[in-house]
Amino acid sequence: MSEQPQRSKGIATFQIVWPWLLVLVIGGAAAYGCYAYLVHERGVEPIVW
Repeated sequence: MSEQPQRSKGIATFQIVWPWLLVLVIGGAAAYGCYAYLVHERGVEPIVW
């Protein structure tokens, strides 16, 4: 039988949280880019959400 090595709790937690942090950062950057594009296209007209 082969036994898998034990992972520490910190590494296991990091592996769970890391992808969601990437989603948050990349999604936030994309949302800010979309918002900046809309502001640029509208010119002086305010954007009312």
